[in-house]
Amino acid sequence: MADITETDKQIWLAEPSIENLATWLAVQVLKDCKPLEQLWQSHYQDNDLVIYYQTQDKLMLLRRWLYRTFIFPDSK
Repeated sequence: MADITETDKQIWLAEPSIENLATWLAVQVLKDCKPLEQLWQSHYQDNDLVIYYQTQDKLMLLRRWLYRTFIFPDSK
């Protein structure tokens, strides 16, 4: 995936974390390569962040996250 997306391999090899999730959400993957990305997403089974890594819409998740963080940081 790193070669396909021209990104750092650590994005695809690192353990799940908020930092890794934020970086990955910003990575654009070509439509033809989405099945490979979905396969990568599925390997995060035993982690608290699994629901975020398995999103179907990365851009929407990133928007909601930024909105809650910077527009309404005290809302839950």
